[in-house]
Amino acid sequence: MVVKEELENFRKNKRKKQVILGSIIGVMVAIGAITLFKTFAFYEEKRNFNIIMGRIPDFEKGDIQLAFTIDGVKGTVFPSRNSGYVGKNVTCEKGVTAVWNNELWGIVNVNSNGNAKVICNVEFQTASTIKEAKIGDYVSYTPSQTNFEIDSSHTEISIQDPINPSELNLWRIIKKNEDGTIELVSVNTSSQAVTFYGKIGYGNFVKELNRLASGYETSGITSGARYMGYEEQEDGELYKKDIKLVEEACDGLQSSSDYFIGSREYSVVENPGGLEYYYYVRTVNSDGVLTTASIYDYLYGQYSDLTVSNFLRPIVILKSDITSICGNGSKDNPWKVN
Repeated sequence: MVVKEELENFRKNKRKKQVILGSIIGVMVAIGAITLFKTFAFYEEKRNFNIIMGRIPDFEKGDIQLAFTIDGVKGTVFPSRNSGYVGKNVTCEKGVTAVWNNELWGIVNVNSNGNAKVICNVEFQTASTIKEAKIGDYVSYTPSQTNFEIDSSHTEISIQDPINPSELNLWRIIKKNEDGTIELVSVNTSSQAVTFYGKIGYGNFVKELNRLASGYETSGITSGARYMGYEEQEDGELYKKDIKLVEEACDGLQSSSDYFIGSREYSVVENPGGLEYYYYVRTVNSDGVLTTASIYDYLYGQYSDLTVSNFLRPIVILKSDITSICGNGSKDNPWKVN
């Protein structure tokens, strides 16, 4: 009887222990799940915070954390692309270098210098509006492209070095359009000359100059480009429209060297020996005087192909919503757009 009672107690104690053990395991599982959830939530929150604050995923050996100032005052809410500010400078710890890109709204060209966990400070400032600029004002704008090929099928010269659009970085406003876009002409000419030859060069002269002008555009900043001489014009007097704009805005046509005008013409001379045909392209000499250069002619029953070399002076069109990082439009302190 005693043995039976002890056996019954043993069974009850065993069940009690199993219940307690199960409860403990359940509590531990619950605590683990809650901890895991909180850890994940914290990680997500921290990850999102880091993204908002500018941390770059998978940056070599570590991350970059962004701090910032707005008009010289330490900021609390990181500005958005459309907040009316522009990034000006980036300074980093430990010799790390980086550049702020207003178009991408983030830092680019990062050089970690072998370091990790670096804080970089971005200096934001209130964007100036270039819409207040005047005709003739100077603009600091650097085209993004550094290598733009010349089309030999248009010039009939097979070997020519490419032009470098980014070398032209000072411009003047020649026209403000009703849609808010602003037309600029380069102050200087290209350092690389372009050569056109004969009948093919004459036929493609305006087309190739306008194609080369497109190399001076930058995505997000410009909405178009053309070569000085009026886009798409072939012959006639339309080139005078751009000539007038540049003369009035820049006090003349002079630049750093001779350059082409995107216009051409031909003349016919009647001689006792028959008709003579002369084909010209327009240029501007170093004194700012508009002139012509013969590229192709027909004399005494024979055609002659001639070579003409000169430099480039393009026109670009700023987008209507463009803002200026700084500047006041003077030559010493031009409106800076990139």
